Amino acid sequence: MFIMLKKGMVIKIKEKYVIVATDESDFVRISKKDGTFVGQKIYFDDLDIVQLTHHTSSPNYWTGRRYGAVLAACLLMLAIFINPFNIGNYQYMR
Repeated sequence: MFIMLKKGMVIKIKEKYVIVATDESDFVRISKKDGTFVGQKIYFDDLDIVQLTHHTSSPNYWTGRRYGAVLAACLLMLAIFINPFNIGNYQYMR
């Protein structure tokens, strides 16, 4: 099995991981090792990369966003078809 090593520089140190800027201009989180300091150039592989779970991955977060988007679209359509700002501004033809 061939493991591809990547090269990067430590940008920020957090409690459980460090943020690294790679040579490919990517920012990745890798597991924290003892003796790591900001500015250090390191080599790491895909097994060192940390995948964090966010609240955005939960179904409840997206369900609320989906209902909000549908409500906003309905209100926009209502405002377009029933223009409340032109009430009483009629022109009569003779």
